[in-house]
Amino acid sequence: SGFFKRIRLEKQIGVSATALRHLLKRLEALLISYQQEQESQRCDARREIIASADETFFGEVMILILMDLSSGYVLLEDQATDRRYETWQGKAQGRLQALGLHVRHFVSDRAKALIKLATHGFNCAPGADLFHAQYELSKWLGAGLYRRLGSAVNRLKKAQQAQQCCENRADEHQKAEQLHQAQDQLRQLEQAKQVYSEAQQGISESVHPFSLDHSGPQTSAKVEEQLQHHAQMISQLAQAQGIEDNKGRLDKFKKQIKDIATIVDVWWLWAINSLLNEALDDAHQQWLLYTLLPVIYWHQQFQKTQHSALKKRYRRAWQQALALCNAHPFTSSKTVEEMEQWLSWAQWICAKFQRASSAVEGR
Repeated sequence: SGFFKRIRLEKQIGVSATALRHLLKRLEALLISYQQEQESQRCDARREIIASADETFFGEVMILILMDLSSGYVLLEDQATDRRYETWQGKAQGRLQALGLHVRHFVSDRAKALIKLATHGFNCAPGADLFHAQYELSKWLGAGLYRRLGSAVNRLKKAQQAQQCCENRADEHQKAEQLHQAQDQLRQLEQAKQVYSEAQQGISESVHPFSLDHSGPQTSAKVEEQLQHHAQMISQLAQAQGIEDNKGRLDKFKKQIKDIATIVDVWWLWAINSLLNEALDDAHQQWLLYTLLPVIYWHQQFQKTQHSALKKRYRRAWQQALALCNAHPFTSSKTVEEMEQWLSWAQWICAKFQRASSAVEGR
C-alpha cells in the first residue's frame, strides 16, 4: 500500500491495505482451482513429455522440482528431506500417474539418483544436460584462458609505460623487446580464446535434429562425431597452452557425449511415430518431416536464443528452409485448414526437442 502511494497510483487503483489483503486472499483461494484448470486442459491425446528435475534450497529447506520442459509446466514442487532415488520415484510417479503422463526422455545434470530415475523409474533414455556439460569446460579451460588473457593485457600496459620512460638507447632497445614479447603473448592468447569460443559454439551448433548447413536430418551418431571433434579441439588447445585438467573435466564431458546426443534419435522416433495414425503416403510424410519441420524448428531456435552469433546462424537456416518449403509443390497444394493442422503439429513436436534443463535451473 505504501509503495503504491509513493509511485502515485492511489488515484488510478485501490491501494488501501485492507483492499490488498482481500485481493491476496482471493488469489490464494484461486491457486488450487488454477492448477486444476491447467491440468484439465493438458488432458489431450499427446500424453508423452520430455521432463527434467533438480532440487533447490530455501535456507535449510530442500524442494524437489519436476518440470515438463517443452511447456515449462511445473509437475512437482515438493519439500523433501533427501534427494535419493526412492524419494524422487515416490513423489514423481504419483504426479505423473495423476496426470496420465509418460516421460519419453529425461534430461538431468547427471546426478546418480536422477539417472536411475530415468532408467528405472521412467524407463526412458537418461539424457545429459548440454548446459552443465559446457559449463564444466568453461570453468576449466575458459576460466584459465581468460585469466591468462587478463595478465597478458596488464603486462602489455606495463611494457608500454616502461618504454615511455626510457633513459638511454640501450634501455630503449630492451624495453622495445619486452613490449614486442608482450604484444606477441597477447596475440597468441587472443587466437587461443577465439579457438575456444569456436569450439564451444560448435558444440552448441552440433546438437540439433537438423544440420545447420543444409537442414538435412541428423542422427545421434553424427552428433556424437561432431562433439568428439570439438572435444579434440579443446584438448589440443589446452595442451598447446599448457593448461592442466586436474579435475578431469574434459574426460567428464566426453563421457556425457553419448547421452547428450541421444535426444536426436529419440526425437526423430517421436516425430515419425506421431504420424503413424494419420494414413499418409511416403511423399506426404517426407514433406512433413524433412521440409516443413526444419522451418518451424529453426524459427523456434532463432526466436529463443539470446546469443547474437547463434541467432544469425539460426535465422539463416530458417530462411533457407523456408525458401525450400515455399518452393515445394505440396506446400501450395494445402488448404488453409490443412496447413493450420500441420503447423500446429510441427510446433508441438519441435517443442519436444529439449537438450538442456535451463528451465529447471531458472526455477
